Amino acid sequence: MLVTPETCPARHDVQFHDDDDGADLDASLVAFLSEGLSRGEGALVIARPARWARLAARLAADGLAPPSLAERLVVVDAREVVAPGRSLEAFIAAAVPVLDALAARGPVRAYGEAVDVLLERGRAAEAVRLEALWSQALAGRPVTLRCGYARRRFAGDAGAATFEAVCDAHGDVVVTDDPGATGPPALRRRLARLERDALDLAAERARRRRVEDRLSLLARAADRLDGATDAGAVAEVVLDLAVPALGDVAVLDILPPWDRRFVRGDDAGAAARPLRATDAAADATLRVPLQGPRGQVGALSIHLLDGGRRLDAADQALMGELGGRAAAALEAVRLREEARAAVERQRQAERRRDEFLAMLGHELRNPLAPILTALELMERRAEGSASRERAIIERQARHLARLLDDLLDLSRLERGKLALDLASVSLMAAVERAVALARPSLDRGRHALTVDVPPDLRVRADPERLAQALGQLVANAARYTPDVGHVQVRAAREGDLVRVDVSDDGVGLSPELLQRVFEPFVQGPRALDRPGGGLGVGLAVARSLIALHGGALTATSPGVGGGSTFTVRLPLAEPEAAPPPAPADAPRHRRVLVVDDNVDAADLLGEALRTLGFEVAVAHGAEGALDLAGPFAPDVALVDLGMPGIDGFELAQRLRGRGVELRLVALTGYGQDHDRARTREAGFDAHLVKPAPLDVIVAALAA
Repeated sequence: MLVTPETCPARHDVQFHDDDDGADLDASLVAFLSEGLSRGEGALVIARPARWARLAARLAADGLAPPSLAERLVVVDAREVVAPGRSLEAFIAAAVPVLDALAARGPVRAYGEAVDVLLERGRAAEAVRLEALWSQALAGRPVTLRCGYARRRFAGDAGAATFEAVCDAHGDVVVTDDPGATGPPALRRRLARLERDALDLAAERARRRRVEDRLSLLARAADRLDGATDAGAVAEVVLDLAVPALGDVAVLDILPPWDRRFVRGDDAGAAARPLRATDAAADATLRVPLQGPRGQVGALSIHLLDGGRRLDAADQALMGELGGRAAAALEAVRLREEARAAVERQRQAERRRDEFLAMLGHELRNPLAPILTALELMERRAEGSASRERAIIERQARHLARLLDDLLDLSRLERGKLALDLASVSLMAAVERAVALARPSLDRGRHALTVDVPPDLRVRADPERLAQALGQLVANAARYTPDVGHVQVRAAREGDLVRVDVSDDGVGLSPELLQRVFEPFVQGPRALDRPGGGLGVGLAVARSLIALHGGALTATSPGVGGGSTFTVRLPLAEPEAAPPPAPADAPRHRRVLVVDDNVDAADLLGEALRTLGFEVAVAHGAEGALDLAGPFAPDVALVDLGMPGIDGFELAQRLRGRGVELRLVALTGYGQDHDRARTREAGFDAHLVKPAPLDVIVAALAA
């Protein structure tokens, strides 16, 4: 049959397919091409190399090997047709002679997907123009051209408009699942439109599912990162979430102060690749910086090992969100680590201060102890030729001891490390002890002291610390009152409280000084000779001690020259039953072992105790004490703690371990609360702080 436009009119059809690997389209195209080639017709194939390779293999399997069809089969790379800089008109102009040569033998079947390559590259208008050029070129020629498009190129509203334009450029739509389907072309076009809409809906569902998955991932990231305690924990969370949700390999670089790299995935080489914190995206790798408030803290990199998957802008946005949360978590970790380091530095500083203060107290108290013991011994021997000089030495030595105690107590109070031994205490007894402590200041100023304290008032207090606080107030009144002044101590019940007023007719307090009088190291105006001395810490110590007792200390003054009143308020305590009297036959400890590596202190204390009728053995170290303990058989041992070699704690353990039954009294320059707690744990019965008055030592021996 003669082939003419009338007997074989041109056709320009379109076929939409679902996948890139061509499983559905390939079968349809092989049937389309092999039918014509089997009849001796010509064929023109414009396809990607991968698709042509599959088609050629299937044609060969059908007995239509392409090499045997060289004169009737022309194959063109679709990518070359639409390469940048190539003119579509020039391509059509070159294609027309080829079609005419093939048509000289009869009808021609052609397949083209250059238009699909254009859509893939975002050149939709050029794809529609190329279809129009094809329609013009086919006019009057016996050619059936089928153009293939992937349906996913037409997603969204813009894709729908392009879809209609493509359909308008073709005469008919070939149904991929049933290429031979008959019926009105409008029906097949409607079917293709419905398939595109269904694909759009599926894509929208997939997009929403992807958004939900990513929101879920970010929520899990926020929840887990909130509990991250170090950089490693942050990295573990980020990498756990990134692989495989974002990629096959994730690398997290964290900058100093951590300066570490963390890798998750199957690609061991990723750990060695240098990473840059940039925003650049590629198909298989994405990198984003981790930006914290102080700048960049690291970089997150995602790698794909599967060539069939690509990273896109949505992946980059998700990485940015995840990286931002990681940066915030690292910032929180850094702040916590800095806070912990600051706390540790503070703790170390406090520990060093504690050690220094303990050593200071020990080293200053040790020389004071033999000085005061020697003075007491001289007084007991009635060596009256230098009584005035001895009194001066004793007064100044005890003043130095009080200054040292004030400094150490202030430090302990500020750090909350001073504990109280509370009991129901007679306020009168506490005031009498306070007056005794302040007596040197009262006597030096020749002040008249008035005490008015009801004998039945009791408070819940540590007797020593309450006496210390009240003594500070009496001594302060004496120091700031001109000679031959008046100091009053009055107490009364005030509801559920006890009120104690310590008043004087001294220099008074200005309004400015009244506001700061309880601050450490604050003092009123003093002459250059500084009569009475003091460091300005006594009132601070007193207020802190009263506060520890659950009370309050306030000050009032009419002004400079009008005197001052310091008022203590403490909770009232119920009266306690008197303790039962000690048994009449309770033995008194007479044999005393004195142990101290300070030779002067040990020898003078031993001599002083002998003048009181005690039988005394003196050892200048723990080894000597262990040698004497057996033959001397002491009832009580006065033991210094800070001795070289075997210290006082170990000596106590060894004496107890030998079964020696005796009372152990620590006599030491270490006087902090933890020192007292440690002596109790070591088995000591009492803890005295140097320089202890001889009467206090005797009381501890006889207890």
